[in-house]
Amino acid sequence: MKKLVCNSVILGFFSFLYSVSIYAAVDPRMIQQMKKNRALRAQRQMQAGRSALQKQQIIEYSKDENMRNLIDSFKSSSIKWREISDQRIKEYIVYYFMSDYRRKGVIINKPPVHYVSLLNGMSAQNPGILSNPFDKILEIAAIIEYDFNNGQDKDSLAKKVLGEKGYLSNKKRLGFQ
Repeated sequence: MKKLVCNSVILGFFSFLYSVSIYAAVDPRMIQQMKKNRALRAQRQMQAGRSALQKQQIIEYSKDENMRNLIDSFKSSSIKWREISDQRIKEYIVYYFMSDYRRKGVIINKPPVHYVSLLNGMSAQNPGILSNPFDKILEIAAIIEYDFNNGQDKDSLAKKVLGEKGYLSNKKRLGFQ
């Protein structure tokens, strides 16, 4: 009897899957939703893997004397940013300064990899920005991304950093208008 119940449950499950696949083949919205869900699952798995790698890298880099010297150099100028080709080192630098802000009570939520990409683009368009200390560059990047959470109004911070015209074009870029 137990085996019969188990077989009927399995058979019911497979017939459900079959009916869903037939429905999905008929309804393009269902196919689109299934693709979205699959992509989201893949993205979460990739991020989980990256986080595990990052934690190991953070431990290794925090013990490395050369890395500490590199971080110290970024406290006065970010000129070496363009010389670094290793993505993980750039992510660690961003992570370090994000952690420094967190210790000061400022939360930056987007992942370091997001800011590496953004800062690479910003420094390519305006190389002069790299003459500033890295914490200031990261602050500006986080403010224009509406990700600098220090308790102040994000719109006023963006206006202060970008000016009125830059503020309006930034809001448009982010899709807020």
